[in-house]
Amino acid sequence: MTPMRQSRPIFLYDADCGPCARFKEIASFLDASHAVDFVSIGEAVSSGLLDFVPPSSWFSSSRMIQPDGTIASGGDSIVALLSRLPAGKLPSLAINRLPFGPALTSRLYGVASRLHGNSCGAPSALGRRASDVSLTWSSR
Repeated sequence: MTPMRQSRPIFLYDADCGPCARFKEIASFLDASHAVDFVSIGEAVSSGLLDFVPPSSWFSSSRMIQPDGTIASGGDSIVALLSRLPAGKLPSLAINRLPFGPALTSRLYGVASRLHGNSCGAPSALGRRASDVSLTWSSR
């Protein structure tokens, strides 16, 4: 099978996690230009998109896979998602430029994930690439 490059970033989220699914619905609504594909982690596992991640870490955090294969996890995935949404460009720029911005985002993500249980957690795939994976699902 020949790997395909995706043209849009992919945001992976836990569809069985209530807060995660609600966050995805809000983000999808705010993504009026359909700049991001939202894919459940279960669907990503089934399609082989997470083959490079140990199974014990599949549901550890949300992930944003950029078209170049770069992956952000946890709080960094939220900032990467914000940067693709029309109303999120300035906030993501501010977060990335503030010396404490990325650390604060990661801390808030960790607190939020611990408040609702263990279905999302700490980043586990920062800086990894997924360029050898074929994408076969529809965008929404």
